[in-house]
Amino acid sequence: MSAADAAVQLEPANNRALLERAIVVGYLGKLKGSAGDAKASRRDAEEALRREPRNALAEAILGGWHLETVATVGAFLARTAVGARAADGVRHFDRALKLDPASVLYPVFYAFALLSLDYRNAPKAAELLVTASRSTPQDAYERQVQARGRQVLDVLQKGEPQAGAALAKRLSPLGQLQG
Repeated sequence: MSAADAAVQLEPANNRALLERAIVVGYLGKLKGSAGDAKASRRDAEEALRREPRNALAEAILGGWHLETVATVGAFLARTAVGARAADGVRHFDRALKLDPASVLYPVFYAFALLSLDYRNAPKAAELLVTASRSTPQDAYERQVQARGRQVLDVLQKGEPQAGAALAKRLSPLGQLQG
């Protein structure tokens, strides 16, 4: 965490550093169950989006923040404790996809977040994973994320939405740590 803070302190106007810190703090908050970290992560992503309204990464981070928070603690607690709403998550992810339609990452993370919310989101998740499977990865990380998306898509296409949701959870960032 100190490296993410240091990067922002060195270059406070650097949106990428702010977004990287939002990701790190968000994952730490999820691991620790910390509402304070969740709020800090959201603040960083919202500030980056305020500075750069057409930032697809900021939109995707906020989409994941909302959907994963609701999936983790439930709609009522998510809304009342930290202001997370599933509809806002969908809106942010949809905007990220409009801003960067060639992305491999955003449709996979969107699909996994929808499945973490409810396995009955499988039809929409499958549609997103098909989109991701047709995109061209830009690097090894994107190839890995795309491959994970294809694994989940294979299960969903076999008509096994609950198994697909469980696999998406295991293949998600932190999935191995959360059991």
